[in-house]
Amino acid sequence: MPDNPNPENDLTAEFQRLGENLRSALRAAWESEERLQLQHEIERGLHQAATSLREAADDVRESPAGQRLRTDLEDLEARIRSGELRAKTREEILKAVRMLNTELEKIFSPGGRPPDAGQGG
Repeated sequence: MPDNPNPENDLTAEFQRLGENLRSALRAAWESEERLQLQHEIERGLHQAATSLREAADDVRESPAGQRLRTDLEDLEARIRSGELRAKTREEILKAVRMLNTELEKIFSPGGRPPDAGQGG
């Protein structure tokens, strides 16, 4: 027979100890010199990456391809604002729907027949 008449208290106490030990371990790891060094290395790396990205963006912006892209985007913006792009898109959609309707009418008109109407089932 166990020494402790209430084993549930032992289990509760052990979980409390486990929680305290885990908290102590996490605190020690968080406050460790290695973690601080790693944090500083990551911060330096991110700063260097940001600097490199800024420089690359500047290079692209100043390049002929970057200038062309900027001009194309400005043109697209102007077309969107003027409604030209919307009108052109609407026109193309209308043309496609009309063509689809024409083809469907040919197939399903009294003289036409559905593609599988002549096949046995």
